[in-house]
Amino acid sequence: MTPAIEPRLTVSEVAALTHRSEDYIRSEMREGRLKSYLPHGRKRGRLIRMDWLREWEEKASDRH
Repeated sequence: MTPAIEPRLTVSEVAALTHRSEDYIRSEMREGRLKSYLPHGRKRGRLIRMDWLREWEEKASDRH
């Protein structure tokens, strides 16, 4: 049985889901608070795994 693949989200999708701006999401990625990766062979279009988004949201709620 093949394990389920964790969904990957674009910056736009994360911004829409979290009701934050794309600039804010990119800032969080630059600062290292929100994990992301650049798929092999791409120069732009970083992706965020759903589990990384949940982890980021949990840490953000702990800060407030």
